[in-house]
Amino acid sequence: MQSSQVSLTSFQLNLNNTLEQGLVLNKGEVVSGLVKEIKPDGMLALLIKGKLVEAFSEVNVSQGQQVFLSVEEFREGRTYLKLLTPEALGKQREAGLALNLQKLGVDFGEANLALAKKLIQYNLPVTRENLV
Repeated sequence: MQSSQVSLTSFQLNLNNTLEQGLVLNKGEVVSGLVKEIKPDGMLALLIKGKLVEAFSEVNVSQGQQVFLSVEEFREGRTYLKLLTPEALGKQREAGLALNLQKLGVDFGEANLALAKKLIQYNLPVTRENLV
């Protein structure tokens, strides 16, 4: 099994190949992981994007815990992820929303960001027509 390393802020996870093939991660992507199992040897099983991944964690996690990770970079066959705090997750999501508004050709100021968040809250599409 080929291994890759994942860095979570100042902590590290040693991430091995997925137990199921097909996990694709992209730089800058935010993914959620669910801690499925913690083994006595420090290994744990994470469910990321529907794929089960084995990892070794120096971070204290508990079974059933959900973590949010940002894909930072890929080096030497390793994937580096950063653990996102709730505050950092909010900022990351807001930056992504602002980028999407910009792609729509809409001003991504405070008013439009707030309106887009409200549309998302009610499961409505964020379109140029809904914002203008």
